[in-house]
Amino acid sequence: RLSQIVRKVPKEQNTSVEVAEGATIDLKMRVFVVNSEDAKAVGEYIKAHLEQLPAPFVVLARHLPMAVLYDPATLDLSDASVADRLRKQAKTRAVKVLREAIGNKQMGITQHMLRGHCGAMQPAECLADFLASRTQPLD
Repeated sequence: RLSQIVRKVPKEQNTSVEVAEGATIDLKMRVFVVNSEDAKAVGEYIKAHLEQLPAPFVVLARHLPMAVLYDPATLDLSDASVADRLRKQAKTRAVKVLREAIGNKQMGITQHMLRGHCGAMQPAECLADFLASRTQPLD
């Protein structure tokens, strides 16, 4: 399962970002729906190999709530293609938010961190407060 996750990176999740030291690096991000099989597989691997350096997987956010506003009068969520399109829009927005966070020099995210040399969870710990400040409850 992990090899499939690594191989099948959607094009909108392939990106480049400028990090704190000014270098631009290519990232192959994966955005998972909470409790999906892929998320569980990566989470279990990270938990089992928490001390591994460099970490083969790096977590940028433990949980990043995303919502997409839609009109239920015009979109039928029982249609799988509609639900998939909305999910893709939410993932694309998540990638944008993460790129902005990583590119914010005040966050101190370095190439070294993103390559797993500080452990799997270090980037998520550095970005947690910033990402939390970017979210708001929905009514």
